Amino acid sequence: MYIDIYIRQGIMRLIMKKLFLILPMVFAFCITSCNGGGDSNGGGGVTPNPTPAPLPAPGKVTYALLAITGANKIYSAPIDTNGNLLWSQGVYTAKEISWDNPYYIVVNPENTYAYISDAPLSNSSTTNGAVYRCSLSQTGTLSNCSKIISNIGRPVSMALQGNYLYVSNAVANGVIQSCNLTTNTCTAQSTTAVSGLQPTGVAVSSNTAYVTYGVPNDATTTSSKYALYSFNLNPTTGAMSGGKKASTTSSLSNPTDLTVNNNFVYISNYAYNSVSQYNATLTDTGSPVSTIFKGNFEISMNSTNTYAYIINGAINGDIKGYISKCTVQSTGLLNNSCTPLSDSTILQQPYGIAITGELQGPQQ
Repeated sequence: MYIDIYIRQGIMRLIMKKLFLILPMVFAFCITSCNGGGDSNGGGGVTPNPTPAPLPAPGKVTYALLAITGANKIYSAPIDTNGNLLWSQGVYTAKEISWDNPYYIVVNPENTYAYISDAPLSNSSTTNGAVYRCSLSQTGTLSNCSKIISNIGRPVSMALQGNYLYVSNAVANGVIQSCNLTTNTCTAQSTTAVSGLQPTGVAVSSNTAYVTYGVPNDATTTSSKYALYSFNLNPTTGAMSGGKKASTTSSLSNPTDLTVNNNFVYISNYAYNSVSQYNATLTDTGSPVSTIFKGNFEISMNSTNTYAYIINGAINGDIKGYISKCTVQSTGLLNNSCTPLSDSTILQQPYGIAITGELQGPQQ
């Protein structure tokens, strides 16, 4: 009897030893394969781009304009009928400008101009940034770029509505600048200053402006270093007033950009590697859409608001950066399953992306 018990105990010890040997392999497989897992760059296991689909019909072609910050270049790529970028058909554009640190891009509703911010990485000066305006062609290229705003503190986010361009100044004691595009003059909105934080993202919708605060390019920032506010906006004068802070923002950590779509605000988080979705009234906090990103930056919607394109500025390992294409569900929330779009020779630390409206596209 005692011999039998001893034998059974020995078998159990052998089984447990084998189990402990294979557990690390099982765990590693789950990290790379299970839903919500990721690679060393924060991706959900970046896979090759989807099979290219045809271009839409002429007059229906949209383009992705990309600020390739790591290469100091702007790239334009057409988007196929499935919403994916056709990298091989893209071109470098706006080449007449010697970009210092191209950071953010917005396109006007008429699809005639693109506004590009140049935001040097140095945080020591409050007057070392600029905004350029470039003409947008029917084939998605940019030309006749000229500096319309100079000496502006690190413009890392912009929002366009009517005759005003709203620019966030990510510097100490920074504010949102309201820039009149007729006079190319900017007025500091002092009510948007938050002590100890820098305004990193700005989005506008009708008579409301939304602003996120954090510490740009600091991956170690704790969750206590953030803020999300909404402000009253006068679209006629560009003035902001009041200020309503979101009551609970535990899903934010070092937010970098945001955009408004219908009743929701989508916010990218650098430190949490996630996208938080909020009710636009800021009566609830929503929750992170996903944790498959690392180094999230600009969020841009396509012209039909069916996809959100979110920049991943990862620079570690072999992946220089990629774009996550996320489907907008019927509820208005982003789908957690996003498609990574990447090209290792082009996406060298991308920060900015803007999706044009429908253009004529290349000659058939």
